[in-house]
Amino acid sequence: MVTHPIRSIDIILVSYGQQNLDNLTSICTETNPKCDFCGIREHCHYLQLQTSCWNQIEERKALNNKQIHDFAIKWIDKFRNVKTTDREVEEGFADECFALGFNMDCGHSFEEAFPGSNAFNDYKQLIGIIDQIKDIKLLGTAIFSQWRYITHWSYMDSLLSEENRQWFVIAFERLALITNVDQEKAN
Repeated sequence: MVTHPIRSIDIILVSYGQQNLDNLTSICTETNPKCDFCGIREHCHYLQLQTSCWNQIEERKALNNKQIHDFAIKWIDKFRNVKTTDREVEEGFADECFALGFNMDCGHSFEEAFPGSNAFNDYKQLIGIIDQIKDIKLLGTAIFSQWRYITHWSYMDSLLSEENRQWFVIAFERLALITNVDQEKAN
């Protein structure tokens, strides 16, 4: 049974939220709450919800990274294998990219991220910037866009030409590296 009226408790909590501890204004605010400095955080429903949501987001991110990592490994193997046919690198690829959240943007986001590098069109240029790529979605979208360009707009080009194989292998190797869940846990 509550021994204090709710309004009294509310007033106490609001005033606590407005306290100034070592120049920290308002501990409990709607935006940017300072939960680390709160003296009643073990009873805070908001913090429990936020922690639960954060954990779910991290779990989904790890699962998604694992799925993207597996996708990258699968396609590295296909592009490395000299016996792979065009059909094998065409069928199902778009569906997998869409399922992983990658977009087709004709390489625009990649070219904006690396202006003047021509890395979207030239595997030798890609080698020069590949270690700078840390954004999974950016790289996945670039891979999808490159695949789409070759399969739908570049009529005389093959996904399995030597230059294209090299480009995809380099890109997929980097995608596998930045989505390696085991490596993230080690860091």
